[in-house]
Amino acid sequence: MTFNELNCKLMKAHVLMGVGTGIGAALAEAYGLRSPLIIGVLTGLLFSMHAYRPCVRVLIAEYKRLKSKQEQKDEKKDIS
Repeated sequence: MTFNELNCKLMKAHVLMGVGTGIGAALAEAYGLRSPLIIGVLTGLLFSMHAYRPCVRVLIAEYKRLKSKQEQKDEKKDIS
């Protein structure tokens, strides 16, 4: 996944999070529930979870790759 694709997916996930939060908060207010903000955020996470998951996986894989690369550099430096 390229940086532009990752950026696009993260933006889509953020938009879905915002829409879900707004809908959840509006529904909580309409039904008179006690914590509309909490219900809104949970609904937003439900809306956007499928979009965040691949992005998090890519970021974790990139972190592991960079960490192993740094460890190899440090190992070569120690040997020299």
